[in-house]
Amino acid sequence: MQIIGLTGSIAVGKSTVVELLQHKHIPVFDADKTVHQLYAKGGKAVAFVAALVPTSLCDGAIDRAIVSQAILKDPTLLRKIERIVHPLVQLEKKRFLQWARRTHQSLVVLDIPLLLEKNTPGAYDQIVVVTCPTAIQEERAMRRKGMTPEKFKSIRTQQLSESEKIKRATYVIDTASTKANTAHQVEAMLKQFLEHPSTKRVVLRRKRNKKPLD
Repeated sequence: MQIIGLTGSIAVGKSTVVELLQHKHIPVFDADKTVHQLYAKGGKAVAFVAALVPTSLCDGAIDRAIVSQAILKDPTLLRKIERIVHPLVQLEKKRFLQWARRTHQSLVVLDIPLLLEKNTPGAYDQIVVVTCPTAIQEERAMRRKGMTPEKFKSIRTQQLSESEKIKRATYVIDTASTKANTAHQVEAMLKQFLEHPSTKRVVLRRKRNKKPLD
């Protein structure tokens, strides 16, 4: 089974690529959707995150917008929340891969926004980076509800530059053109991966913190 790591910065069109993959019946593990489930009412991360950001608890669920605002004011919160959430996401990813092997899937995609930034542990047959020019990225981001220039800048500082991501990719999809063009790129990518499987995996290991977190 081929394991494809899919990543990309904010507003580069990664969701469109995922939609196209799912239309082709490719199983996709969505890390961000998993976080939404962990933050939802009854989610495993609710109590832990609420303890760090009490105002984020609304009707038994975590309000991500309030968490984002809190992180803007106190950046140290991000690593504390990640220390709670990342192991839970990893567990769900493990369950997804176990299901994929049981059902004999030939190729699966792990959609992980900060795959390269966090060196998300795992072995990947391919690392696919979705990208587009910065001007288009910013224009798309500003259309999002609740997005501000300050928030966009903060998110960008947490992510690798496009040039660095492309350097580390084994395959790149550029969404600057039309959706039809992106669909053509996705089809070409799947054709290449299925007809010429990678013989060497890319192994990522999470970097250890040099100092303990408070």
